[in-house]
Amino acid sequence: MLRESQRRQADLETKIDGLLALPARMDELSSKVDALSRSTADLNAELAAQKEAAAAKNQAHAARLDKLENSQQSHHVDVQQVVESNAELRDRLKNLEIKSLMCDLLVSGVPELESENLQDVFRSLLRRLEIVPTHNDLIEATRIRSTKITNKPRMILFRLQTVQCRNEILSAKRAKGAIHADEISLAGNHPHTPLFINEHLPPSLVRFLATVKTRAKECGYRFVWIQNGTVHVKKSEGADKLIMNSEADLDLIVPVPRD
Repeated sequence: MLRESQRRQADLETKIDGLLALPARMDELSSKVDALSRSTADLNAELAAQKEAAAAKNQAHAARLDKLENSQQSHHVDVQQVVESNAELRDRLKNLEIKSLMCDLLVSGVPELESENLQDVFRSLLRRLEIVPTHNDLIEATRIRSTKITNKPRMILFRLQTVQCRNEILSAKRAKGAIHADEISLAGNHPHTPLFINEHLPPSLVRFLATVKTRAKECGYRFVWIQNGTVHVKKSEGADKLIMNSEADLDLIVPVPRD
């Protein structure tokens, strides 16, 4: 009985000691909670600062990207303007080249003589075309070197006073038809070879004319000619003519349906 009482007394004292120690433990726990709260607050503050820094960095990147996009668009506009300007300059240069050659005629097929007088060749040609010559029609007459290696005689360049004079000769040649070297009454025994009279074209237009002829032949068009520096195409005699100003116009030449 005494032992049971002593055991209960010891248990009670233990519980009392535990209760007495509880405030200290609560204080310790409260301190830990406060420390954890402060740590959490510091962490939240750090996270907020990092988030703000990331947002600022993203904003800076977005601003830089916008600047780059605007710069790219500006460069694109500049490049487009340069392309358009170059195209305009090419067109102007082409027109200037054509205008500078507007009064020229090229005649091929005339045999070369050692002591030839090209002015006499010009006058003989006009007589064959039944054109009355005037003393100031011709400004210059010369042979020009061929870009190809050939045994054919060099072409003759006739530089005339006016475009009207050139067009009159071209029109008379179309009306007369074929003319041959032995028909223009020059000194020497000329062969019966055809003479060709054409406008003087700049190299770029010569290449474009060749391209148009190839396309027209592939599509079954019968007529391709050039007049005043402009290329014309027709399917047949009664068809409407097409005007070729650039390679984009080649799409107008479509295959002719076969019967």
